[in-house]
Amino acid sequence: MAGGMGGVFPDGKNVTIKVEAALSEYQGNLGDFSYLAWDWENKNLRLHASSSRTFGNFNDLAAATANEQILPSSGILSAAVPRAIDQLTVSYGLPDRQLTFGGGAIHYSQADGTETLLISANATKSFRSHVTLFANAYIDSLDTSNFGFGVGVTMPLGGVDK
Repeated sequence: MAGGMGGVFPDGKNVTIKVEAALSEYQGNLGDFSYLAWDWENKNLRLHASSSRTFGNFNDLAAATANEQILPSSGILSAAVPRAIDQLTVSYGLPDRQLTFGGGAIHYSQADGTETLLISANATKSFRSHVTLFANAYIDSLDTSNFGFGVGVTMPLGGVDK
C-alpha cells in the first residue's frame, strides 16, 4: 500500500517550487519518500535544482511489481527506488538561432549504497524544416570508466502544422 501528495507553487513570475511526499508499506516494511525542486527561468536561462530521498524501506508500485514479477531474486539487477537523487542543471537558449546549450550534475545513490556523480553537457540546434540536431556527453566523476556520448537527429515523417 502506498500514498502520497505533492504540490507545485509558483513564487513570483520566474520561480516554481515543487514538493512531494509519500509513504509505503510493502511486505510489512514501512518507508517514506520526499522530493523538493526549485526551477528558475527567464528569457534565455533556466536553472533547476532538486533532491529526492527515501527513508526506511520505501517501495513504489513499479519497484514492488518488478521485484516480484520481473527480477524475483536477481542480485545484479534491481528495480529498487534509489536512496537519493540530487540534480543541478543549467541551460541557455538562443531563440533567434534556435540553439540551446546545457549541462549539469546528477548525484545518484542506489538502494545498495553505490554512488554515481554524473557530469553532463548537451547542445540542440533546430532548423526551420523541423529537423533538430542534438549532442550530449556525460562522465561519472566517481568512476571515469563510466562515460558516454550521443549525437542524433530528429525529423517529422508526416505533415507538420505551420
